[in-house]
Amino acid sequence: MSKFIAMIGRSICDFFYSIQVGYSKLRRRINPNYSPGMRSRRANERIFYYTMLLLPITQFLIFYVGTNVNSFLLAFKDYISAKDFVWSLKWIEYAATAFFNDQVLKTALRNSFVLWVILLLTMPLKIIIAFYFYKKQKGHRFYRIIYFLPQVIVSVVTVTIFCILVDRCYPYIMENLFGVETLGLLVGGKTQFGVVIFYNIFYSTCGGFLYYCGAMSGIDNSISEAARIDGATPMQELRYITLPLIYSTVTVIFISGVADVFMADFGLYAFFPNSAPKYQTLGYYFIKSVKNATEIDYPRLSALGLVMSFFALILTFIVRALINYYDPMRDRDAKKAKRKEMIEE
Repeated sequence: MSKFIAMIGRSICDFFYSIQVGYSKLRRRINPNYSPGMRSRRANERIFYYTMLLLPITQFLIFYVGTNVNSFLLAFKDYISAKDFVWSLKWIEYAATAFFNDQVLKTALRNSFVLWVILLLTMPLKIIIAFYFYKKQKGHRFYRIIYFLPQVIVSVVTVTIFCILVDRCYPYIMENLFGVETLGLLVGGKTQFGVVIFYNIFYSTCGGFLYYCGAMSGIDNSISEAARIDGATPMQELRYITLPLIYSTVTVIFISGVADVFMADFGLYAFFPNSAPKYQTLGYYFIKSVKNATEIDYPRLSALGLVMSFFALILTFIVRALINYYDPMRDRDAKKAKRKEMIEE
């Protein structure tokens, strides 16, 4: 198999090399004085740049704009019957005030925000776990496998095992050890949301440390060695050296997670695919609503999705601006001096 893959790789390389050689021969035939100098190298760099840029732009146009253009248009349709509709701003106006008037959406937004904040508070734990693996402390290889194992298993299997533990094993243990008859933790309304929170913390911690491990592995070892020579403790090294150097990775993960407040279901659909839980999130609300909706209901859901995307976009830019302002690697004095010079000029 490896020989076959290597043969395919060589064939692809030979193909592009033949194209480049043929292009050079064609240029020499048109212009005998042609030589691949600085201009052609710059042209090749531009061609490579635009070629690489073409792939993500094409993916965006096909898989986002192309597939969602009908969803955008649905927000401005008001169906009179199953086939007839009129263009209207009715559902946009509804979506703009829905989070203030609709109690279900208001509660779902609050639950999503609470779950997002709780998962946000676990970020220091993920960084500490990653730092433990980065420093290659005793047993780091074994613990790395244990921590990452739930991410390897399919999430549906993980949720099924977790449900068996909290709904079947927990009542059995309580009855046999303490003589207390109790329901499963996911059945009871009081403990349901707490169990979901615990699962999200557990599951996000299992794989979340890998991003930070990758960022820490790029730190020059001489910096850490110099800190240890100067007498820095591991926590001081983490605070004053490691965190500032991986700040960009931390901010990217943090900023990309802001939209989860409006879009993530936090695993609720895997727990409750049929019956709705007592505490639902916005992502779960949309999954269930779209699943059970008819064509007449789609404009309302589309308008809600557009308004939520707008709120998520605004919140993301605000958080990004605040994070960039408090960047520990940012030289504020130099930028202020440069701005002052530009004003004086």
